[in-house]
Amino acid sequence: MLFHHTNKKNSIVSAFLLGLWIGLYQPTIVSSACQVLNAEGIDVTADMTHTVAVEGSNTDLTSTTNPTVIVQCFGSYSCMNFTMNDCPIIECEGSEACYFANFYSVTESVTCKESHSCHRTHVVFFQDDNNKMNQQQDVSSSSNKKQGFFGGRKSGNGLSTTASSVESNNPPTVSQQTIMRCHGRMACDVAFVHGVDILDCQGVKGCRKIDATAQTVICHDGDHEDQACMDLASFMTPCLHCQTDIGCSPYINQCRYQFPPEYLSKDSDPEQWLECDPEAGDMEKYCTADQLVLIQSYREKYETKIIEEELWKQEKGNNDEGNGGRH
Repeated sequence: MLFHHTNKKNSIVSAFLLGLWIGLYQPTIVSSACQVLNAEGIDVTADMTHTVAVEGSNTDLTSTTNPTVIVQCFGSYSCMNFTMNDCPIIECEGSEACYFANFYSVTESVTCKESHSCHRTHVVFFQDDNNKMNQQQDVSSSSNKKQGFFGGRKSGNGLSTTASSVESNNPPTVSQQTIMRCHGRMACDVAFVHGVDILDCQGVKGCRKIDATAQTVICHDGDHEDQACMDLASFMTPCLHCQTDIGCSPYINQCRYQFPPEYLSKDSDPEQWLECDPEAGDMEKYCTADQLVLIQSYREKYETKIIEEELWKQEKGNNDEGNGGRH
């Protein structure tokens, strides 16, 4: 009887310790809403994700602070036809990485690197009930124009601010801005992107034929023949910036944009498209002060790059002269 009682007691203790271990060491599995389905609809979340501690939290994953889940699709045609739901960070790197994939309710960022990454990818960023596009606001109000076409998105960079955040003088941090990065030749080719705060199009045809709604669109580092945003790149945005000559094609049949409906007067045509030409349009006229600061940071990068290229050419020329022009 004593032996039986002891075994029973040990079983209770073991069960308690097992429950404690599960509670302490597996919160990331239980708390993460991110789901990854492969092309056959099979759940491959465990294989495709890893977890990192968010800035300011403990690096120990037993922390009560929710860590950030990252989905990484590395290699040619990786994650082709995948579907991802409620994932904070998605990274697609490699030729045709994330081809024809669908990303829904992204909460932080999507990064597409290398040629044709995110080709024909469908990306929808998270919008709660208070942050959805409101196309029925009275556009005559300057406060509405400051809110942007999401009707008051979170505002870490001032890209869209609600009246309450302005009055409290305590806007959310920059880390709360969502961002889509299309970096590489023909990255995000024919992609659909909706509801992102910052769309960063970098490289030759970096956002070729993209269809996007964003608070801020920045097109840069293409070349004089093939700009970053061209071949019927289409944007709905209150704030579009094109690097001079190499950011956007200036022709309306190559790059075009619309202001969101709440920025238009009642007699304006909501279907009108404008060319992405800094000299012909008012692409930045609705940019907030913080958006302009963001744009200026890109301009400074352009200038730094030009200076570095000139220094490299001078150094190369001096070396060639020192070698008697021989190669």
